[in-house]
Parts: sequence; structure tokens; C-alpha cells
Amino acid sequence: MNIFTIVILFLLYGTSSWASTLTSEKELSSLNTQTPKTSREGRINEEMQSFELKEILEDPVRFEKFISDMVASLNIKNREDLKKIIQRSTKDGIFKRFLVDGHLIPEFLFQLIKSPHTITSFLNIFLRKGRLFIYSLLVVLSFILHHYLRKRKYQYRVMSFKRLSYAFFRCSVVNGFRLGAFLFLFSENILPVAQIYLISVNQVKNFYPILFRATTFICDAMGCSL
Repeated sequence: MNIFTIVILFLLYGTSSWASTLTSEKELSSLNTQTPKTSREGRINEEMQSFELKEILEDPVRFEKFISDMVASLNIKNREDLKKIIQRSTKDGIFKRFLVDGHLIPEFLFQLIKSPHTITSFLNIFLRKGRLFIYSLLVVLSFILHHYLRKRKYQYRVMSFKRLSYAFFRCSVVNGFRLGAFLFLFSENILPVAQIYLISVNQVKNFYPILFRATTFICDAMGCSL
């Protein structure tokens, strides 16, 4: 084999190996450039989805449609379907016994699922930032009130009837203030849920006659109908 043949073989195999090396390097570089691009596109999609979710939360009509679609995806047509879903998603215990073997809570959940507007109305509480801020200030004020009333209990003898009565009075005032403030600020959001509860109690009155009578008495006292 002469020198000319050796040079030809070197040019053929050498350039081909160099070309394959260069190609593999280009592929690696393209993969390296594509990986950040792919991750960047993923971040953009996540940001777009989060932005769309923010828009849905800020738009009551779209938010209610979003809740309606979620409820429809459960495909619950009757109470038995709801109990089957609860049975699959909960473990054995007291919580499951209340949800599956009970009557009031499954009925309340079933009536709630039938009314997506009620769910939307209640969840809108967490979107009313101004009123939530006012309520948080009122809660702080209730802690100050509780601290002031708690100091006055030392005026009464330990374990005396007056001290026990004052403790009951203090808890009633503080918790009544918190509950009253919450109902006053978010009454329009809570009223649909209360109506669903009244419907549920009426549906299961044969199982809970005492609860039905108590609820009827409270409704009569408040001027509402069951």
C-alpha cells in the first residue's frame, strides 16, 4: 500500500469520523438549548394557567361555571352515588360512620351539590378581602375584650356560682360578638347555605325529630319559615 492510498483512506475515514463527532456535538448542543426552552415553556404555561385561575376567581359568572363543571364531573345523580363516593374516599371510623351511615350530613352534601350557586356564594367569602380585613380587626378587638373581661373574674370567689355564671357570660359575649360580626359582614354569602341546611333538615325530619322541632322553633323565633 503506497502513501497515496493511505492519505485517501485517512481523508475518507477521518473526515467521516470527524463529521459524526461534529454531528453528535451539535445534537448535544441542540438538546442543551432545547431543555431550557422546554422548561421555560412549561413555566409560561403554568403562569398562564394561574393567571386564568385568577381571572376566574375575580369573575363571579366564570367562577360559578367553574364550580358547576367540577360538580358535574362527579356525576352524582342520587344520594346513593354520593354515599358510594364518600365510602371510597374515607377510611373506617367515626367520620365515615357520620357521613355514610348518617342521614343529615349526606343529605346536606347532596342538596349542596345540586346547588352550585350556593357553593360559589360561600367560597366568595374568601375573595372579599376588604371585609375579611375588617373581620380580622374585629377578631383582634374581641381578644382585647376577652382579656378585659377575664381580669374581672377575680372579683368573685373561686368555684362560686357567681364566678361560673360570669365565665358563661364572658364566653357568650365574646363568641357572640365574633359570630355576630361574621354574620353581619357575610350574611349574603351564608344565607344560601342556611337555606340548604333547612331543606336538609326538612328532608330527614323522620330520622331527627328533635332536631327538626328545634330548628322549627329557631326559625319561628327569627321570623323565617322551614
